[in-house]
Amino acid sequence: MDVDELASMNDETARNLMFPLPLSRSSWQPWKIPIPKLPIDEFIASLIRTDNNHRKSGTIAIKARSELESQPLPIVCPYYHARHAVWLAIGRGRMWADLVKYHREELPERMAQRQKALELAKSIEAFLSEGVEGTLYPPTLYSDRVDPNDCTKRTEHFIELERALTNTLSLIRTHVNQIDVDCERIPAHGNALQNAWKAGFAAELGYCWTNLTGKLPSLSLSKTNKDFRSFVAAAFTSIGGDTTERWDRVLRQIIHDRPPAAEWDGYDRYEKDYHPPGTAFQTLEQWRVSMLTREGGAEALKTHPLSRLLRQQPTPAVAKAHPDESE
Repeated sequence: MDVDELASMNDETARNLMFPLPLSRSSWQPWKIPIPKLPIDEFIASLIRTDNNHRKSGTIAIKARSELESQPLPIVCPYYHARHAVWLAIGRGRMWADLVKYHREELPERMAQRQKALELAKSIEAFLSEGVEGTLYPPTLYSDRVDPNDCTKRTEHFIELERALTNTLSLIRTHVNQIDVDCERIPAHGNALQNAWKAGFAAELGYCWTNLTGKLPSLSLSKTNKDFRSFVAAAFTSIGGDTTERWDRVLRQIIHDRPPAAEWDGYDRYEKDYHPPGTAFQTLEQWRVSMLTREGGAEALKTHPLSRLLRQQPTPAVAKAHPDESE
């Protein structure tokens, strides 16, 4: 299949492709290569070392089984994790392609807003260039009736007006520059949607690669083809993609051209359990207590979809919410 066909693949089709009925999760055998095997399975098998999975310095291999099972994101089976990542990658590729399509369709609206902003800036510039001196003071038809305090207030008003318009002009120019930058980021070439799908597909696999090997995705090649580029190619051919598909530009884009927005948002965020600053977690008991402190919380806790499960695991908070119930 070509990229256009893969980009239209829905989640159910992708799941059935990676996990056909004979390979249901209940019958999956951890660390055993699935049958029928896919290119991604063969690639994973090539990274598993037979000598107690000991990895030599500088080589790329699957982490030791004990390490995978004890890391923040536990992995019971590398084959299952890789296939699951391919399934997710198909969806992410479709999402990225849809976003590019959406922004290309809304590009004329962005340009129209830019033109309106430029016209507004031009009118403000003309107003400021003429100045407000001619209307600063009221007409002096009767000098003895001019209130000096009124003149002072009008002066202050016009000074504030010029200051506000000057600041507004600066904000409009900044806004126009932002629109220009945004429009430049929206790809307009003919292969934009295909490249977006490939970028999303490869980016999702970057997390899997780091989770399994402890290595960040890179453009480096190995003599034995045990590198991230080969990993992406194996995943692509596993879903029916062309073995001759080129990935150089896309990988450079997701690795170098688009750095993470924050230090905690890299490809190792799941492996190292990174979270945004200020992220806080509640225990189940803390959540239950917080529910009870809200107005109508006790009733909300009773009607919660998980209320039956909560009552099966009684705690002081549950007992308080359900004083007349016992299991």
